[in-house]
Amino acid sequence: LVRGPLRLEGGLRVEFSKLDADEDLDLGTPEMSRDFTTFSGSAGAAYEVSPGWRAGLTLSRSARAPSIDELFANGPHAGTQAFEVGDPDLDPETSLSVEASVRKHSGPVKLTGTLYYSHFSNFIFQAPTGEIEDDLPVYQYRQGKADYYGFELEAEAEFGDALGIHWDGDFVADYVHAKVMDFGPAPQIPPLRILAGLTGTKGPVEGRLEVEHAFDQGRNAPLETETDGYTLVNASVDWHPLPDNEQLTLGIAANNIFDVVARRHSSLLKDYAPLAGRDIRLAASFRF
Repeated sequence: LVRGPLRLEGGLRVEFSKLDADEDLDLGTPEMSRDFTTFSGSAGAAYEVSPGWRAGLTLSRSARAPSIDELFANGPHAGTQAFEVGDPDLDPETSLSVEASVRKHSGPVKLTGTLYYSHFSNFIFQAPTGEIEDDLPVYQYRQGKADYYGFELEAEAEFGDALGIHWDGDFVADYVHAKVMDFGPAPQIPPLRILAGLTGTKGPVEGRLEVEHAFDQGRNAPLETETDGYTLVNASVDWHPLPDNEQLTLGIAANNIFDVVARRHSSLLKDYAPLAGRDIRLAASFRF
């Protein structure tokens, strides 16, 4: 609904889920089945406070049924190198959220800033137990009340021409703070992260240089290890060799140029599987 500078939006969603697990004698799990009906909805308003600037507020209730892994897992997971244990008695995960945003959507500089807060009445999370099973750390799916808050900031800028090259820049920053009642900080929450990029275009050639910095994460869940911060420098050059046709692209990309040791705090594998080191690739792509 649009009335002059005011825009109103809303939505409702109903989901029906049925999850079944067969009996597995090797895992020691019986035949089980769960049914869920979840309701979600949101209402939001945005107002153009001045030309090119818009402020918004959104209220929402979200609900999702537990996944089949969260309910019925009881064994080693090759992808996470963990022994995962589900809980067949989990309830749907529900939350109440509020989000405030400011957007600048015109001119050489575009900006989006968002603040958010969510309260979960039964947040589902995966927590280490400190036990070892099949030579793997045991992670148990649990549930509890939780609070999340944080911000996201995105900016794009058109710098113009210099040295015969057209220059553009972008910037991203995000942060989240999460706590589970009667448990502590939520597991696998990433730290403050910032990323800045500079793109230069000259005819059919486009080059990009970006720097990403993740800060230390020392606010950890029980039994969770700290993660050191890191800075990644990446660069790429793309060439469109066909005049007036950008379907074919030839490129070279260099990621983690300085070969730093970087670990994502949100990964269960971080303690023994860091991100890839220096990575240089030649690529050709064709869109049709």
